[in-house]
Amino acid sequence: MSAYVVSKTALIRFSEALALDTVEDRIRVFAIHPGTVRTPMSDYIHDSPEVAKSAIPLLQQWFQAVYAQGLDTPIERPVHLVLRLAAGDADALSGRYISVEDDLDALVKQCAVEPSGDERMLRLTGIPAFYGGWKRP
Repeated sequence: MSAYVVSKTALIRFSEALALDTVEDRIRVFAIHPGTVRTPMSDYIHDSPEVAKSAIPLLQQWFQAVYAQGLDTPIERPVHLVLRLAAGDADALSGRYISVEDDLDALVKQCAVEPSGDERMLRLTGIPAFYGGWKRP
């Protein structure tokens, strides 16, 4: 899991940097959280006896609960998000982390009011106390 989580974090940071590098070329870049979509990887975690015996049985239990409760994300939702981003509906959010659960229109309006806000970018400012109580100098 650590390699998986680190790779996702790296993609978010890469998206931020790439957005900054391509802004003059009018290229927009987003990191997207598609939700829990049924894929061969998630199906394997859900069904595999090897996963149940491994160090991550809690992950399997989580996938089983998500599937059983119908909380997985239909593939149409992330597809719709990608099509809206490709159409330019949220160009002002370039470099940001966008989830399929987000209200894209509300985020664009918020960005128009606070264009420099970076709450959707991976930053070390404002780390909550549950991360060890680290305080910014």
